[in-house]
Amino acid sequence: MGALGRAVVVVLLLALCAIEGHAWTKGRRSQTFEVGRLSGVVLDGHLDDWGQAFRVGPLASAEGGVTDPTDLDVSVSIGWDTNSLWFGVIVRDDTVGPGIWSSLEGDAITIRISDRSDEMRFLIVAVTPPAKDVLPSRIEVDPRGSIQPSVDAVVLKTREGYTAEVQVDLSAFGGGAVGLEFGTQVHIRDPDRRGSDDVVWFPWADLSVNMAHTIRLTERASRPVRGFAFGSYPELLSTHVEVVADPSLVGKPVRFADGDETLTTGRLEVRRGRAVATLDVEMPPLGRPYRNPVVIIEGERRIDVTIPDADERRAWQFGWHRIRFMPYAFTGSTFPKAVFEAPMMAQHMIGPYTIETEYYDRNYERVTEATEDGRYGVVVTIKTDGRSYRRFRTLYKYSGFIPWWEREVDAMIDLPEEFGIDTAVLDGKRSVVADQLKLMFWSGLSRDQRIGSFLAGLREAVPGEEDEGFYDAIWERDRQWWVGLKRKVYGQGPVDPIQAPTGVFKGRAPELVFGSEEEAGFRSGVAAAIDSLCDAWWERSREPMIVCLARSGKIVHLKAYGHRNERPVTLATRAPMASVTKLLAGIQMAIAIDQKRVDLDAPIATYLPAFEGVDGADKLTVRSLLTHTSGIEGHWGDDEHDFEEQLAGYVPELEVGRTYVYGGTAYAIAGKVLEAVSGEALPIYLKQHLLEPLECTDTRVSGTHQDGQSTALNLARIGQLLLNGGAYGDFRFFEYEALQDLLPAPLGKQIPGTYRQQGLGTRLFHELGLSESAFGKVGRSSTLLCVDPENDLVVTVARWQRGADFEHYKRRLFDTIGSYLPPETETDTSLKGN
Repeated sequence: MGALGRAVVVVLLLALCAIEGHAWTKGRRSQTFEVGRLSGVVLDGHLDDWGQAFRVGPLASAEGGVTDPTDLDVSVSIGWDTNSLWFGVIVRDDTVGPGIWSSLEGDAITIRISDRSDEMRFLIVAVTPPAKDVLPSRIEVDPRGSIQPSVDAVVLKTREGYTAEVQVDLSAFGGGAVGLEFGTQVHIRDPDRRGSDDVVWFPWADLSVNMAHTIRLTERASRPVRGFAFGSYPELLSTHVEVVADPSLVGKPVRFADGDETLTTGRLEVRRGRAVATLDVEMPPLGRPYRNPVVIIEGERRIDVTIPDADERRAWQFGWHRIRFMPYAFTGSTFPKAVFEAPMMAQHMIGPYTIETEYYDRNYERVTEATEDGRYGVVVTIKTDGRSYRRFRTLYKYSGFIPWWEREVDAMIDLPEEFGIDTAVLDGKRSVVADQLKLMFWSGLSRDQRIGSFLAGLREAVPGEEDEGFYDAIWERDRQWWVGLKRKVYGQGPVDPIQAPTGVFKGRAPELVFGSEEEAGFRSGVAAAIDSLCDAWWERSREPMIVCLARSGKIVHLKAYGHRNERPVTLATRAPMASVTKLLAGIQMAIAIDQKRVDLDAPIATYLPAFEGVDGADKLTVRSLLTHTSGIEGHWGDDEHDFEEQLAGYVPELEVGRTYVYGGTAYAIAGKVLEAVSGEALPIYLKQHLLEPLECTDTRVSGTHQDGQSTALNLARIGQLLLNGGAYGDFRFFEYEALQDLLPAPLGKQIPGTYRQQGLGTRLFHELGLSESAFGKVGRSSTLLCVDPENDLVVTVARWQRGADFEHYKRRLFDTIGSYLPPETETDTSLKGN
């Protein structure tokens, strides 16, 4: 039987395969395939006894594209009998490594099965190749699942990779019978020296019922699917389709069609060991997207083309399309004209249009001429047949005429060493460098939409004001000014100030102070063990970090490790928070909820007039924005004054609640909600109602989802606030009830059949080996904040990058912490609601 190894099999219903899905959903289609009945199948890793199985392969990558077949190539077979559902997976992989299911690392096959008659009945099976030729089966069923089937699997190592045979007991579904239907997804993960490749058999890279294919149990299987096709719209001017098929199909004609209408034809050619065809046609006209895009290979079944809806892509790209003023900083009394950067492209995206403008002075008075120097705001309205769009820009008016070509400017820049320019040469060419910087600034007056805000902010600044770069007050003032102008434009009156934080009425809430291991309730030696581990972590990864460990309000370990840019990292060094910024946005929303300013389940048009009357906006809620169920992709928008207007034009194309789409753009919209209900620009709101009362003076945040910087100690204070149920020291920031909205909860109401749990910028940390209630957030920089209510624990790690073996050392860190906790704690294990 060869090198036969029993697989590690894990059945999980939560916290598995956390992939950021390829973002767009509209245009992705689930299909139904018939799988045939099998008889006499023996679970041995061989698939030569599978008879009437349905077969599909090769598979597309998780992004819908092509993997290198010399690195990863996969085909899948599916069949059934009265008792079981069978999956056979042939993986051709140049480097096979054992998977680590608990940390989501290593090679793995993940299969998700749901009952199409009851989508809340589902399971997830993860199969990993064995580390050795012989490895006992390991099967775990998450007790929180609605079904707990018996699962077995065998992995047979081959010369080209491995073959997996998986048997799922159907008795939990009532047994197998002709006509039964199951939602099915298959995902193969292959991280190796070339990076991480993932291939999938379903239209989405996240495990989601609404994005799964359907298999129907029949006597005979559907014809095999021996390829896949994916498409895009280069520059929004054409349709580009790639067809990838089994190499045996080389030479066969192929055509791209929308339903029965053939759009173009081609022929499959050999490319890197596969049959490939490239097909190009014009992009469909506005208002007439493809309804049923398919490719047909001669003699084969039709293959759906994975391609975005054309109108959805136009709407998304239009949100990015810039209105320009030439210039943004002007002289004289006549305001500059508003134009699109590419007028013909704008018409291609929205159809024929007209542009209207309204101008406001710094006191929010409507004006038709610029009579005074300084700040002006302009509201641009773009009108098409049946729809209107608005954009907001800051302009700056100055007096006099500047002959830039003859004006000498003393300017210098320290170029990064990566450019390879000798600093002595740079210093000797000061006049040349100054001229270039002058020309860039001059050009920016007509090209950079931030230049008006920049000059207005400098004019309004006072001498001696702190210089904070990206987080500087000049940007805060501009944002606050627009919060006020938008209230006028939308016809909203004054807003009552947010009254938070308030005093703690039932005693003082715990604050973080340094204490002994005994005072914290640790067994002796935890600090030394953490220190030794972190030293080894730094030596292995060469990525610096600052680590803080606190229990029962007592800090027992706070230390910096390593250096960055040839300077030692200190306790005061700010590290990028990345997505931990989302957790702060969640806390800000909890404050607004506690102040009765926000209902998480109300349509966002309740707070943002830009969405009033927009098709589909009634389904978009603050909860959907902050739990990644809105369908909005991307990571941008915080610093756009008109971001709600930009997204309002896209909402009719959204598919809210169809699947989980991780991103930050939806958080930026939630930030606009906070500004609308508080009357405060987000950076000011955050400082006044959270950071300054917490004495988090080393934290800088401008947006909602990725731009924060902080220290391990500041983050630990925020963690203690959450551990205290919304209070810290003399302050209560929000009540215990508002905290419950912040905490992770099942998303089944938003996305039927999902396995995920998500809070407002928080997720559960089951994989860390702490209590079931441990939660927090990890950012792309690998900065981490973990709160464990049952163990009265706060752990923060401030980092810049993952570095080598991040998951390994992260798990060792938490294993070490857990090993020094007493077997039975006398600590109050609930989040405090004093």
